[in-house]
Amino acid sequence: MVRCLGKLSFIKAHFFTGEHYTYEWTSLAQPEGVNSGIMSDQNEETLKLSHLIEGLYMFKVSVSAPGAFGETYANVTVLPREYPYS
Repeated sequence: MVRCLGKLSFIKAHFFTGEHYTYEWTSLAQPEGVNSGIMSDQNEETLKLSHLIEGLYMFKVSVSAPGAFGETYANVTVLPREYPYS
């Protein structure tokens, strides 16, 4: 699930409740540029993204628990800002 709140976006990994999970979010691809976004909370269930620029972002989340491991991928596309015409 991706949720945008103004300039801040969230990606949430959702698993069964009642278990203790360890999360590791990794950026696999992002638009080229010096200021192409900031990731925070890479070891939490919800990855926080801010200052994204137009383009495609690709992420991997690895999740582990006692006796279990899994990983999946998430893509985020930031569309160009639409300006109202006068």
